[in-house]
Amino acid sequence: METEILTVLQWTPCRKGTSLRGFATVEFPSGLRLADVAVHVAETNGHCWASPPARPVLDRDGRHKLGDDGKRVWQPLVSFQTRELADRFSRAVLDAVAATHPEDLKGWRL
Repeated sequence: METEILTVLQWTPCRKGTSLRGFATVEFPSGLRLADVAVHVAETNGHCWASPPARPVLDRDGRHKLGDDGKRVWQPLVSFQTRELADRFSRAVLDAVAATHPEDLKGWRL
């Protein structure tokens, strides 16, 4: 599915934890491709978001580091200059995935 911002080249469903629904590979009009864009849907309220690729932050022993809240810590590989740009990216990914794989984002809302 193509939007003015990006095209979803591949969608891999992956239900893990309470919110993860899958991973997308996206391409921008410039030709830049991002793999492993995570798509999430909150179980409690259906809020949905897409996160750019990230890598785990490891502790000294090579284990995935946990934050103060007990959740695993991730280091973004790509970031956006403003919240508005990040939200626009997220919405474009969600719209494209929902158009072709609505069953994987059932009940989602932005």
